[in-house]
Amino acid sequence: MTHRKDELSNLLMTFAVALQEISPEEYEQLSQGKGSWRFVSNRYHQCPREPNPKETILSDDPVEGSIEERENGFMDSSDSHRQKTKEKPQRRKTKGESKSTTQKDSLMVNEELIQQSANLLLTYDKREEARRYIMNAKHLSKKADLEKLAGLLNIRIRKSEAKSNILDRIVEATAGLKANTMAIEMTNVRRRD
Repeated sequence: MTHRKDELSNLLMTFAVALQEISPEEYEQLSQGKGSWRFVSNRYHQCPREPNPKETILSDDPVEGSIEERENGFMDSSDSHRQKTKEKPQRRKTKGESKSTTQKDSLMVNEELIQQSANLLLTYDKREEARRYIMNAKHLSKKADLEKLAGLLNIRIRKSEAKSNILDRIVEATAGLKANTMAIEMTNVRRRD
């Protein structure tokens, strides 16, 4: 029984040396009967072993750098891989946020420009001027933009109506509208009299 206990003790000490839990000097002392194995085992449980920077890290993750760099502690594959995976979703989030904000901003600017165009078209007397303005305005290049403009000018348009027809109707309705409005007001005054 004592012989087996000694063998087990020696085996445990050998493992402890291999795991760098005790120094070779401590191993010699314990094998000669000096010191206490219980003290070593307590120390083993109380003090967790610090990672050795020279250890080669084995992982399934893709690792950059050579084996020598990893062994010398210049590269930690698990940390670098974790950092990359943490950063990726944040980047996506900021991209998505910036994209949505720029779209909202451009829509607001476009609507303001269409409102300005509606006010400006009411000042034109000649159809050629009104047509030239609409043709050159970049914010009025789409059919949807012309439909918005027509809505602001109280011009009713069918959904199936072509873009060129919408443009013609806006030009006809706005050019000389000031003069038409004045004429309508004059007739109303005469009717009252």
